[in-house]
This record gives sequence, structure tokens and C-alpha cells, in this order.
Amino acid sequence: MEEETYGVSGTNPNKELMGALAMLAKSSGGGQKAFDAASAMYAPVEEANPWEASLRYFLELGKQASEQGSTLFGSAVGAGLVPLDYLTAKKKEKRDRDQKVASTAMSLAPSLAPKAGAGSGTAVKVVGKDGKVTLMSTAEAIKTKATPYIAPPAGSKESLVKKNYTVTKVGGIEVSGINIPQNTVVQFSDTERNLFGPTDLGPYQAPSTTTDKGQTFTFTSPEAAEEWLLANPDYTVTENQKAGKTSILLPQSMGLVPANSGLIRESTKPSDPESVLANFRKFYTKDAAYTAYTDLKSNMDAVITSYEGAYTLERPGVADISMIFAYMKMLDPTSVVREGEQAQASNSGGVPDAVRNIYNSLLDGGRLQDPQRRSFLNQAYSLYKRKSSGLDSLNDRFSAEAETRGIKTRFDGYMLSPEEYTIRYFGQYPGDSAIETKVGTEGLDELSIIAQYENITEPQIAKIRQQIAAIRDQLGLPPSNN
Repeated sequence: MEEETYGVSGTNPNKELMGALAMLAKSSGGGQKAFDAASAMYAPVEEANPWEASLRYFLELGKQASEQGSTLFGSAVGAGLVPLDYLTAKKKEKRDRDQKVASTAMSLAPSLAPKAGAGSGTAVKVVGKDGKVTLMSTAEAIKTKATPYIAPPAGSKESLVKKNYTVTKVGGIEVSGINIPQNTVVQFSDTERNLFGPTDLGPYQAPSTTTDKGQTFTFTSPEAAEEWLLANPDYTVTENQKAGKTSILLPQSMGLVPANSGLIRESTKPSDPESVLANFRKFYTKDAAYTAYTDLKSNMDAVITSYEGAYTLERPGVADISMIFAYMKMLDPTSVVREGEQAQASNSGGVPDAVRNIYNSLLDGGRLQDPQRRSFLNQAYSLYKRKSSGLDSLNDRFSAEAETRGIKTRFDGYMLSPEEYTIRYFGQYPGDSAIETKVGTEGLDELSIIAQYENITEPQIAKIRQQIAAIRDQLGLPPSNN
């Protein structure tokens, strides 16, 4: 039997969602219209391509296998994470779209409900004196001659196209029980925009494409300074700056925020040097690239500590859990899974299913083997190097600005540079008899890895070198220099 699909999007929403939409729209037809309209707002997600996943796997397998000291098993385990990352990202992309469609449809459905009659006692939407759309009883609306709110036709371009606005209200606005802070850029359709007054949302002005290196501003009045500080309490402001006698150093983009237009203005007045230093450091350490790196480094430290702890603790499985948990946080810092609890798709965000399954198996008493631990350590370090490049870019940007402002020496004193890690490998020595069974090129690969272990003894190293020399002789290879 052919699977039933709905609407112009050709998707198959669950019955619970369609039932909820029908209830909100007071008809199944209205619920369907809400779903179709929401689906049209978001581009369809391209299906995962199994051929591309396979290609990614073999490319990564070849890359890892070519690295010195790698083994076929270790390379296969490490490479397996690449297509899983791809497939999981595709699943997450589809899940995110479905959630957006459902949320938007739920917000549209009530507007598609049949309008109440003029004589009923139900609530109707009217436009208040402040320009906001509010609910009022029909009788009260007739009595006060309130201006009725006329929404754009459902499905029209005017009602569906999302536009960018900037929150201008001090303290932010409430949207579905969530506080959206001032100066935040939000997206609403014109229909949704009309739910807020002109003092809540202003037209969005894109930030300058130039680097946001900081600019000096002055407050237009002491009252403006107090209002601005309510929304930006983290900045250091002197009494002279509040009075507008000296300037304050802020990110350039703050001058583009509509809410600031009456509070601050560009200035050429001198600023207190210590306040310049304090604020310069503040918007450096609060930059998204800075905070992202500190989180990344914290998790990388945890991966290394846990990896090494697996070879010193009586229960290595505990260290394995901590290592995989930290690795999952590196993959997706926004995941809400807590260490020690089962990782589900709902709380682990973009973490691949394979990693999540390994983590859950460890919670049930499992433990990793040496090649698996080594593979996760290498993957974490590779991820760390790739993601820490954001801090390098941030440092270049702020170093140039500090040089311009004559505070380069002070900035160098607290500038954070990416940590350079020395990766050390550990493992269980398999025993002299097992060493003697290693033969061929695969045996050479395995022995070269075991020889790197930090926790093996000199006699064990000697045994490994002896076997390596024997294999190289059998294969007709020249003696090793090690």
C-alpha cells in the first residue's frame, strides 16, 4: 500500500500533529492549510546519499591508513565515524526542519480558525491605541468601536515570508514564554510582527561587513547611560562617561543597533585609558570564538585525562565513559546529555548514532579496547585542531586593533593562544609470546604502535625491537634505525 502523504510538500506528518492543528484551526481543512503554509516556508531537506557516505568512508580510511603507526583495524574504526557523522547530520537536518514546520504550523493554525460572529461572547483580535494586536471580547470591541485586526490572507506572501527585525525594547520581549533580549535579531512574518508594538521590534539593519574591532561612543545623556546599562550591565562605565564628558570603547556593531540610536553616538572625545583596557578585554573574552575555544579546550583536556586514566584506574570503564562524554561535547557543545545518563537522540544533538551507542554500552558495564581508545583520542585531537582555528582568527583581529590603540603589550598579557598538546599513547602489553606471533607488514604496523606506549618497560621495548628486526629481515627490508 502506498504511503499517504499530505499537501503540497508531499510529506507525511504524524496523526498527533495533524490532530492538534485541526483542533487549533477548528477544522481539519484549516489544520492542513497551516501545515502546507509552514512546509512552504522551509526548503525540503535533501535525502542522505548512501554512495556519498561510502565515498567519505573510503577517503577517510585511505587518509588514516596512510598515517605512520596506523593499523587497518584502527583506521577502519576511525573512518567509520565519518559517514556516520554525515548520515547523522542529514537526520538532524531533517528533524530540525520537521520541528520548525510543526512549530510554525502550530502558530499559524489559530489564525485560520473561523471568525466568531458579531453577537458572540468570544474574543476577537483588535488593534489597540499602542499599535499592538490584542484580544478583546466581541461585546467590548463593538462598545468601544475598536479597530478590527485584519490579517493578510492565509498563505499569502505577506503573511508567510519571514523578515529580520531587531528587538528594541529594554529588557527584551516575551515570545512563547521565552525572553528574547534586547538587540537580538529575530525573524517574524508580517502577521507575527503585528503582535508586537513599534517599541518592541525595529527594522533590522545588517552589521557592517568590516571587522568589528571596536569604536568610541559617548552617551547622549546620563539618563541614556542608565537605560543602556540596564541592557548591557557587564560593561565598565565611569561617572565622566555617564555624563558624556569622555567616551567609552564598544564594539562597532553597537552603533548599528536601532535601540542604541538615541542612547549612544560616535565620538572623538578622549576616553579613560583603564576603561578602554577593561572594555577591550571584556568584548574579547565575551566573543563567541573565545568562549567556544575555552569550552573546546576543557573537553579536550578531559579526553586526554580520561584516556590516560583508563590505564591507571582499577575500573577503566569509568574513564572510558568520561572520555566519550567529553568527545560528544566537542562534537556538539549544545547537547544536554549529562555524564552518566543514557544519551538519546533527543538530548545529544548532533552526536552520531555510533558514538552514542558506544557511550550507552559503557554505561551498561562495557569498556573500550586499546585501538578504540586510541581512535577516539586521535579523532578528538583532530577535531580540536580544526575548531581552534577560530581563536587564531580572533587573536589576529584583536591584535591589529590593540596595535592601533597602543595597547598591544597589555593585550598580549592576557591574549589566549590555542594549547599545543603532545599526544601520548598507552596500552596493554600483549605478552612476549603474543609479540613473537606478529609477522608480515601487518605485524610491523602493530608492533610500531605498541612500541609507542608510555607504560611499557625497557625489557618489553627490547622484545618488540627484536621482533621488528626479525620481520624486516624476513621481508628483505633494511634494518630499522630505532
